[in-house]
Amino acid sequence: MACFLPCHSCCAHRSAGRVLGDALAASSNANAVGEKAARDALCEAIRGAMGRGGAVRALCACMSGVDSASDIARVHGWLEEDMPELKERGVAVHVNNDAVAALAALSALSAVSALSALS
Repeated sequence: MACFLPCHSCCAHRSAGRVLGDALAASSNANAVGEKAARDALCEAIRGAMGRGGAVRALCACMSGVDSASDIARVHGWLEEDMPELKERGVAVHVNNDAVAALAALSALSAVSALSALS
């Protein structure tokens, strides 16, 4: 199961696509709302989705305002400090810009469309 975070929402699901948990929180863009509010929103969304989603093995936080290696490192630091349970449970954490989630979704949609066209 993975937890994906496009901006300020979180959805925990199995690879088959069944949603096991989801949550919404305020903006997690530190450039727009400040670091404290962004950290709080990120943790709220993750905890909300994980609370109903069971055992999460990986977390991919694709966030607006995460545009550089230093931004990625900063978010990793937030999660290490604010959510030590992720490390304790062995959850793999990946942080990217929100465009990564959009491109991944588009790529998956294109693959489904291509398969549909072939059948």
